[in-house]
Amino acid sequence: MMHPMSSVEACLSTSDVVAASLGVDPSVGLSAADVASRRALHGGNELEGAAKDPLWKKFLEQFKDPMIGLLLASAVVSLLMAQYDDAFSIFLAVVIVVTVAFIQEYRSDKSLEALGRLAPPRCRVLREGRPMEILAGEIVPGDVVLVEVGDRVPADMRLVEAARLGVDESSLTGETEPRHKNVNVVDPDADDGGMSPRPTRGGGGGGVSAAAVAMDRPEVPVANRTNMCFMGTLVRNGRGRGIVVGTGRHSELGRVFALMEDEEESRTPLQQRMDALGKRLSMMSFGIIAVILLIGLVQGKPMLVMFQIGVSLAVAAIPEGLPVVVTVTLALGVMRMAKRNAVVKKLPAVEALGCTTVCCVDKTGTLTANEMTAQTLFSLAEPVRFCDVSGIGYGGSGTITAAGVNVSASTHPHIAAMMEAAVVCNNAHVEGGQAVGSATEAALVVVAGKLGLQSDGAWERTFEMPFSSHDKWMAVRARPGGAGTVQHTPTVEAEARTVRALAASARAAAFEGEEDDEGAHTPLPASGETFFVKGATEAVLDRCTVALTGTGGEVSSLTDDLLQMVRTANRDLARRGLRVIALASGPVVPEAHPRGTPRAHSGARSEGLCFLGLVGILDPPREGVAEAVQTLRRSGVRVTMITGDALETAYAIGLRLGLVDESESTSMVGMSGRTLEELSVDELAERVGTVKIFYRTSPRHKMAIVKALQARGEVVAMTGDGV
Repeated sequence: MMHPMSSVEACLSTSDVVAASLGVDPSVGLSAADVASRRALHGGNELEGAAKDPLWKKFLEQFKDPMIGLLLASAVVSLLMAQYDDAFSIFLAVVIVVTVAFIQEYRSDKSLEALGRLAPPRCRVLREGRPMEILAGEIVPGDVVLVEVGDRVPADMRLVEAARLGVDESSLTGETEPRHKNVNVVDPDADDGGMSPRPTRGGGGGGVSAAAVAMDRPEVPVANRTNMCFMGTLVRNGRGRGIVVGTGRHSELGRVFALMEDEEESRTPLQQRMDALGKRLSMMSFGIIAVILLIGLVQGKPMLVMFQIGVSLAVAAIPEGLPVVVTVTLALGVMRMAKRNAVVKKLPAVEALGCTTVCCVDKTGTLTANEMTAQTLFSLAEPVRFCDVSGIGYGGSGTITAAGVNVSASTHPHIAAMMEAAVVCNNAHVEGGQAVGSATEAALVVVAGKLGLQSDGAWERTFEMPFSSHDKWMAVRARPGGAGTVQHTPTVEAEARTVRALAASARAAAFEGEEDDEGAHTPLPASGETFFVKGATEAVLDRCTVALTGTGGEVSSLTDDLLQMVRTANRDLARRGLRVIALASGPVVPEAHPRGTPRAHSGARSEGLCFLGLVGILDPPREGVAEAVQTLRRSGVRVTMITGDALETAYAIGLRLGLVDESESTSMVGMSGRTLEELSVDELAERVGTVKIFYRTSPRHKMAIVKALQARGEVVAMTGDGV
């Protein structure tokens, strides 16, 4: 027996409870009979809107315009009065207007349908114990779906297996960094993303029934449902297996779709003015007829004659050519936009776009390129501690410079050692200018490539400690797997030998040359294996006792002064909106040193890693966006950013694009989704005019923001690839 579950109920329940509620064995999947019965009950896995109207009905809808109705009435009256020329000209104008509008809407619908048919989404499922590939639209609740890197999640599903699984949920949350997934039951009160220590298997310990969850269901943000994958999101890392709990309109994406569909389509400014004109002309026409009849009554003239005169004057006052001129003008605008690859579904939308006073814009993928890019490198080596990185995206163009001087592997081997750690402790790669895996890791691969380092074949990895959102670090144990530690093109092989020698000597000096208080040495393992570590700055510093401080590979103890220098650099990079990644390496297990333990202690000195440096990474603004923003502002259009990302990151992008001024603090221009929920409709309408950045928002927040702006009389445009 199957009992449907919501995604919130599923994330708060164990995988065993979810499987039992949906009547499926995760190791076998559904049978053909189960699939057929569930499809009959729940329908297909599609975001279907209301039933499409037939063509004749769409054509007749064009006559709903008040001006068209007035013209038709005038034509009928002219026809009854034997004024055939007037009747013909008015009928012709009406036919031109409705036909042009109908053809434009029909062509737009066909264009959108063609786009949807270009690449029918497919997915892999487990049915009757066998994996198979099917269309995503054929999925039903209870299906067991298999996902891996590059897959688009076909439906909302509760994970029962997750191996280093990272999912890009930027379309729902706005956060560019993949969300690390697990199979643990979510703790709704947790502050770390909802991970709970409760096991997902093994009987009654920690199991929560679906009925109990449904009776007192807490609200868990989408970003905190770490044991769920959602329809439309993209798998960036690892692989996973999950039980489908929501399809089509019953998915999180489907709820957003329904929310938008429930909104009544508002009339554009031009339509409102045309409606008002039509009403005024109607009143004027009736007024003219009434006045003529009154005059005739006073003068004793025949009423039929006076009525005909009044109707003739009223019809003559109606500008039958106005709708034609407006429609043709809008059609020309649609044609111009089509040349810029824009599909306009309804003609009045062109005019509404021209009347826009506020443009609400998604950050990720719209204002920014959605391609994480390394911007700055930091090391403790003197004299220049910061290096600038040019180039945007995953194409590999750009250089690394220090104080205006190009950085190379031979002149800056300490940077080469840092980048060596970045590419070895990494699970991403770049194919055809696209990141495969984590966007942040791909950015590290690209910046290493700008130095000449490659990520394939240089090291043979023997063990990996996956990234944990709790520990905030990742480690890889590896040994040289090729001709040397770093692969270079043949033209710089001599340079590569220098780098390999210096990098090896630096690692050896960090650990072979250090003695503890008893005079014992901690030599490199005989196998030559090395640990490479990356992660949050504090998490990496906790595992380091020495640092690379010389451009020639010199190593020094990680003193309090050096620690403070690293932390200051970390804060400076974070204030600029950069995601900071720390790097370290060494021939030891990267265990953390307890807080308060003296770093000069014998055990700490012999067991620590070598701190290499920091990398500041940012999703940079898209090319031409800054100019577009300034053009809009000069045209009197206010640009407002709406994102699910953090305020600091959004503010940094806003500064780069000119959305905010340096004199404006984050508190002056930002409002969070949580604050928005605490305001009444009137309070939000009052404050929304001064906010330039809405952060940590969800789709329902976007609807509230747009409504509040419209309540102020603004004409609002919304653009972006989020929902």
